[in-house]
Amino acid sequence: MRRWSEIAETVASTTRTSEKVRALAEYLPTLTPAELPTAVTFFSGRPFPERDPRTTGLGWASIASAAEEVANAQPGAFFEAYNRSSDPGQAVHDLFRQFRARHAGELPALTDVRDAFAQIAGARGPAAKGAILRSMLWR
Repeated sequence: MRRWSEIAETVASTTRTSEKVRALAEYLPTLTPAELPTAVTFFSGRPFPERDPRTTGLGWASIASAAEEVANAQPGAFFEAYNRSSDPGQAVHDLFRQFRARHAGELPALTDVRDAFAQIAGARGPAAKGAILRSMLWR
């Protein structure tokens, strides 16, 4: 997942199409058959392929609460971070950078994140969904 994040940052940080294509052309062939469709789906900004009707069912309040709890941040910190970037992923990143050191455990793989999204989609209720999200954010 770290490498995917680095490539996503590279693609987002340049306006040059040739740089975007180069980064993706170098990265995508390194993926396993299980990782490739997941990486491409995540690059689209979605947790599931467009043809997949599942949703996570996570609202802003659940995401904010989980991110603030894992980062040990005060209530409202997620929304402050979001107001600076208008990007929820960037807001979580900024929150973690501001409030806690990186966890020393094993980082999730692309397939771990894919599986967590599937578990969240199948979970019933905000508490169960939030617990899965917190677990993934902790990693």
